[in-house]
Amino acid sequence: MMDDNEDFTDDSGSNFSNDNLSGSESDSDDDSDDDDDTDFSECSYDSYEYLTDEDEVLSDTSVVDIDELQYLVNDAADNISPTKVPPPRSVFLARDDYDESSDEETTGRLGDVRMNLDGHFAGEVAIKQEKLDDEHPVDNVNPSPARSTRPSRQVGSIIHDFQIQNKVIWISFDIETGGPKCGIIQLSAVFYDHDGAVLGEYDSYCKPPRTAVFLPQACDCHGITSRNDTRLLGAPTVAEVWIDFCKVVEAMFESSDHTDNAGVLVAWNGKSCDLEWIYRLIHSHVECEMPPQIGYFMDPYQVIKKHQGCNLNPKKSKIPDLKLSTVYKYVAGTDLLNAHNSLFDCRAQGTVLMSTDYKKYQDMTTSICTIESVWSYKEKKRVKLQHELTAPTHDTWKSDEAAESWTLPDAKKFTGPSGGATPGPTAAVKKVLDGVTDPMAALALMFLFFVDIVMLRSVSDESNRYAYKDFVLEKQVKDADGKVKKKKILVPCDDSSPDKRKRVDKNKKDAWEFTPAYILSWLGICVYFGGLGSKQSPDVMWMDISNGGIYVPFVRNTMPKNAFRKKFQCHLGIALMNAAIEMEWKAPYDEKDKPKWMPQTLKNGKYHPCNCGICFFCKNNFTSSIAHGKVSSRPDVVECSNNYENVQRNWCIVCCKVAKVQHPDKNTAEKRKLKIIKQSRRGCSTCGVDGKGAAVCTDHWENFDHSH
Repeated sequence: MMDDNEDFTDDSGSNFSNDNLSGSESDSDDDSDDDDDTDFSECSYDSYEYLTDEDEVLSDTSVVDIDELQYLVNDAADNISPTKVPPPRSVFLARDDYDESSDEETTGRLGDVRMNLDGHFAGEVAIKQEKLDDEHPVDNVNPSPARSTRPSRQVGSIIHDFQIQNKVIWISFDIETGGPKCGIIQLSAVFYDHDGAVLGEYDSYCKPPRTAVFLPQACDCHGITSRNDTRLLGAPTVAEVWIDFCKVVEAMFESSDHTDNAGVLVAWNGKSCDLEWIYRLIHSHVECEMPPQIGYFMDPYQVIKKHQGCNLNPKKSKIPDLKLSTVYKYVAGTDLLNAHNSLFDCRAQGTVLMSTDYKKYQDMTTSICTIESVWSYKEKKRVKLQHELTAPTHDTWKSDEAAESWTLPDAKKFTGPSGGATPGPTAAVKKVLDGVTDPMAALALMFLFFVDIVMLRSVSDESNRYAYKDFVLEKQVKDADGKVKKKKILVPCDDSSPDKRKRVDKNKKDAWEFTPAYILSWLGICVYFGGLGSKQSPDVMWMDISNGGIYVPFVRNTMPKNAFRKKFQCHLGIALMNAAIEMEWKAPYDEKDKPKWMPQTLKNGKYHPCNCGICFFCKNNFTSSIAHGKVSSRPDVVECSNNYENVQRNWCIVCCKVAKVQHPDKNTAEKRKLKIIKQSRRGCSTCGVDGKGAAVCTDHWENFDHSH
């Protein structure tokens, strides 16, 4: 006998359990009698009894026909689908149909039936010879073991049942804000039924708090930039608006037609914006809470983006983006007027929501989720973020970049037990720098060691040939439309051409010949102003010029920011300019003999003396020949009178330092600064308190070091 709990598997890998018996003969035998077509799936335990091997089982041919069973077994042996052969574990017997006289005949005929499905299954049907006890209580019948089934696949969205019954209210929702430190300034919603009919609208402006800071980037779209805007004057607070909105929602769902409807909040890209602001609102105001009627959320932006088969998806519609205004124009055929007014955005969103291109995607599996699931996910992220913020700061991040020092590890040095080249400059570099004591001259010589004078002379000769020797012709050209351009171009020509000319007139006042010194000076100016550029940190500079960037700590450990960017680069630029000037301007220096490429005068005839101490002019006491940015300027010598009195300064130096620490944000720091400007200050009438023209308010005067 086959074990009652044994399973078998067919050739296709399907698993069949000996837990049930199919009673649909019409599937297995087309010639079966219609009168015997019994459906066991509709049987109840009130009229049928489930019997096990421990009971006396007798079979009536009206329930299981022996010839029919033998026919099924033969078909299964001939590779007919085994799914038509139910595993014979037990039989449902109708008590009213039991015939005791057929016991012997049925037992003998069933005892010889054997099944063999290509070696995969071998079973024997045996019927016990004892009669069924009529007094066997029905209550003691063992129920059938639960049939193991795979979890059913979700059909439609989580509110599929509501949607097929047309019991959904869609709330097209939108808000406008003034930035993260301002909050909500307008809240709107439009209510739709399942067919797209408008059930009602809600719209209200919100008065932000007095401490609100309007962010210009957030205000550009709607134009509300201050609390004094006419649209915000007299407006209720955001908490009052939300309570009023909840009352409207409650009244909407309490109507007789919508008492048992599901409420779905619809917001365009609302997970990161609208739901985030609602979460902040109900968690910062005790009196505010989420309406219980609205428990679900849908983002049309994400639905359209996810389903590429949707006609609104850019891959099908060919629209440039998924902005609400763009999708609305594609659906409605007109531009969205009054965009970024939340009420008009809600109406536009409703138009997209109820369009034929989108409506069938309302009931997709991932189209709708619960609002609580969105907020719980955000709460987990907030907890992680809080843990990250409380983590201790790495020691290297707290160190002063200007004071950083780094030495090569011994394992990577050239000298030592592993051998290697001798550290330091090569013999050729030593020869170039032999006897040079001026560091600025050494920088110029090192540069010329790699970019030699021969290359500079070749560049200058080619530049002179191009500008003053080659003959060219003026040529009229046309644009793409065939119209003649006003500006002509120069094209090379032969010496015999009657209209030939040179590119540059050498007799012009501002024309001069290119020389190696001029090229070197031009390179020095480029290097110098590159050091004064806006790229302040080494990581930004190195990331731009290298392939894939360089590990930032490597750059920081190699050379501090100030030394790399300003001191070295600016000094190198000035060193190259010094070397270029000395090449062409021979001593004794006379301004009349200056090279033409050097500045003759400054604008408006005014000269600004340079006091950097390292350029050619400072070294030779020329203070009216050239002007350039200060690299390491020396402070002016001032005779201080030490006469401390009330002075007219902008702000207190101590208050500003405190404000920067307490208010790291620029906006709040500026407000703090405006308050401390109004206070009276004291300082030195000649040079201030710290020698830089600063002053100190009366609150900090006693504890401030007045010596300078």
